[in-house]
Amino acid sequence: MIERWRRRRLRLRLTIASFVLSALVAAGALAASVAVLHVEVDTTIRGRLHDRVDALVSTIETSHGRVEINGTDDLLQDSPNWVFDASGAQVEGTHRRGAIGSAVRRLGRSTVTTSAQTGTLHLLAVPVRNEGRVVAVAVTGVDETPYLATLDSIIRDGILLGILAVLGATGLAALVLGRSLGPMTTMTERAAEWSRHRSGSRFALGPPRDELTGLAAVLDELLDRVEEALAAERRLTAEIAHELRSPLTLLIGEADLALMNRATPATEIPRYERIHDAATAMARAITELLDDAAAASEGSPDTVAREAVATVVASLDATVAVDVSGPSERVAVRFVQLERMLAPVLDNAISAAASRVTVVVAADGEDVTIRITDDGAGIDPSVAATLFDPGVTTKSTGTGLGLALARRLVLEAGGAMRVASTRPATFELRLPRVLDEDDDEVLVSAGRPSSVR
Repeated sequence: MIERWRRRRLRLRLTIASFVLSALVAAGALAASVAVLHVEVDTTIRGRLHDRVDALVSTIETSHGRVEINGTDDLLQDSPNWVFDASGAQVEGTHRRGAIGSAVRRLGRSTVTTSAQTGTLHLLAVPVRNEGRVVAVAVTGVDETPYLATLDSIIRDGILLGILAVLGATGLAALVLGRSLGPMTTMTERAAEWSRHRSGSRFALGPPRDELTGLAAVLDELLDRVEEALAAERRLTAEIAHELRSPLTLLIGEADLALMNRATPATEIPRYERIHDAATAMARAITELLDDAAAASEGSPDTVAREAVATVVASLDATVAVDVSGPSERVAVRFVQLERMLAPVLDNAISAAASRVTVVVAADGEDVTIRITDDGAGIDPSVAATLFDPGVTTKSTGTGLGLALARRLVLEAGGAMRVASTRPATFELRLPRVLDEDDDEVLVSAGRPSSVR
């Protein structure tokens, strides 16, 4: 499961990016809306203050220096209103104490239009003039509490709607990305499986519906062409090797006859020996090529590694002790192929060993490792890097093809071969493991993808 999500990191990152972007847009929209609503509330309160103070001023009359209120209406009765005379004495309104009372009395002495705020109460004072002098002051107030309560309710609803919008946008993005990148996920998982277990499968996502399925179709065609090219190369190699084998056999026979003929001059013997050795080495290389081509199609890709090791050791007539240990793990490689992989490595180890070769088979997750160690002088580190290159050999009679061909077979099987240590000389083959049901369940529960069965 963990590995599956690792392969979907792009989808996860894009979904998270969509969530973050949606959240930022929603937060920005909410912040802008709140700012606009605050401005609207302030504007509404100012408008209500001016309306009320105008209504209050319209009721004020002066007679012989006295301030009188000419009638009332519902607006004046429901609103906090005060009227002061020119001396600042209150002539209308409820007497208030505390901060509000102090603010109202201070505004009652205003000579110009003045506003103030005490707590949640907005106040506005407008002087009433007669012949240019102030004869009274009208003071009115508007409590912002109901406006703020409405604003808070709107903000809460906005936050809730924003959360729902973000979740909806994220869910929609995840759905769209899932459908868009689903083919890519399938392609990645199948390609990973093929890299471990060589099969003739293809992506097979059907007719191209979009860019990704179109890419899959193109890759399928490319894989077909690569497979055809590899098959053609193997056929050509086998045909060339087969054509060369007959004349080489004749050449070796003629050299043998010349060496056995007592009439052959002694001066010619070294030349015939060189011809014989070179032709024999070439014949051995051709045999290896033909065996490798045949091994690619023989048997089932399900082999017990220890059995193949034992078979190869028996065929080599080892002159040193060969110890084989480890469980009876199965690898997804044909028996003949595994023999071809092991033969050159075991042959080199037996030739280089002083007294003992150790072979350890072990399971490592989805792989099986085969480590071959000898107690000889080891490998020159300067040579270790090129041991798998064609033509490189440390033997006087070697062709330099054994390790190169073995490594090629390992790579084609989805494995790896390396020099694990130069002293003591240790080669490691890592091959895909054939899993049983119990092993498969253990890997899945540990968060690792299952292998082929």
